[in-house]
Amino acid sequence: MHYEKDYSGQAEWMAKVEALKDVQDWLGKPHFRRLVKILKSDYTSSKRMLFLGLALVGVQGYPAHVMIDVYAPKQLKLF
Repeated sequence: MHYEKDYSGQAEWMAKVEALKDVQDWLGKPHFRRLVKILKSDYTSSKRMLFLGLALVGVQGYPAHVMIDVYAPKQLKLF
């Protein structure tokens, strides 16, 4: 399933909450929790590699940015 959703008509915090909820709905709670655990524990991958990994599980665009900003802030300092 592929769709694009526009998050621009909302407050930034609400758009982030909705994007994370959409990812959780897409992956299911067990897979979402596993992905969050991986993002939190990865200290070596660049942000670009995290985007690629998220794309492989179907998470792209704004939701991918939110996932990395919220759960992998250490990568923002790499590269």
